[in-house]
Amino acid sequence: DPSYRLPTTTRPRHYAVTLTPYFDVVPAGV
Repeated sequence: DPSYRLPTTTRPRHYAVTLTPYFDVVPAGV
C-alpha cells in the first residue's frame, strides 16, 4: 500500500504547485 499512498500524495502536491504559477501569469497578462 506504500506505493499507492505515494502517488496519491504527489498528485495533490503537484496540483498546488501548478496552480501557484498559473495565478501569477493571470495577473501578469492582464
